[in-house]
Amino acid sequence: VDIVRANVPTLVDQAVIDERVISQVVSQVPGVESFHRIRSRGAPGAIAIDLHLRVGPRRPVEEGEAIADEVRRRLLALEGVSDVTIHVEAHREGEPDAGGIFAVIKQVADELNVRVHECHAHQVADGVVVEIHVGVAPQMALGEAHALVDRLERAVAERVPEVKRIQTHIEPANMAVLPGREVPEGMRREIARRVEAAVGAFPALHRPHNLQMRYEDGRLFVSFECWADASLSVAEAHRLASEVEARLMAQLPEAAEVLIHLEPAESP
Repeated sequence: VDIVRANVPTLVDQAVIDERVISQVVSQVPGVESFHRIRSRGAPGAIAIDLHLRVGPRRPVEEGEAIADEVRRRLLALEGVSDVTIHVEAHREGEPDAGGIFAVIKQVADELNVRVHECHAHQVADGVVVEIHVGVAPQMALGEAHALVDRLERAVAERVPEVKRIQTHIEPANMAVLPGREVPEGMRREIARRVEAAVGAFPALHRPHNLQMRYEDGRLFVSFECWADASLSVAEAHRLASEVEARLMAQLPEAAEVLIHLEPAESP
């Protein structure tokens, strides 16, 4: 019982560091415009953190990477943190801060004891429309779940005035420890080949490496690092990475997520 109790949080990928602690560290780094998709996992003493970081779109890649390095350095100074992965994106000026909106949604969900994921924000003429998948206890009655989600919608609208409409999808939250499995070697080689081909289609990107693959709940997750010309702006680098991710998602029907971390390369 003690062994199960100690290891269940790790097995279910439970966040091991309060997002507010991570947010406080990241928000104090100069050059950070916004951030979102904060995740922490692992066991005490071997905690991994990953997050998406937005910087000014006109900053060159090396400046964006320098900001990310400083965020990484400060997060690694937190007790028990041994690994930090940061995905740098361009913050589009003049648009609402999606990272801030998602942070409010997560806070409200925590207060109501529900789970949220797949949050998307869309700019429309009169403000922002937000789409959210909300996970509730599987045994909860539909009427009770609907009332709970209504409370979430009202609380988010009150705290974020620019959000004009909220569309929610209610689904059962997973409460079980799900078995994981390794990606078979033959499939790993095929994925590696497709990654090389997808990156090779863009002259400004070079040599994908540190390729990671895993299955979670029957879904495939792929991540890797890639060199990019240092003269690229963050906005252009993010556009190229997004195109590579889209190509790989189209070629890998099982893939739930493809994540690319770009690093500046003076001499590819």
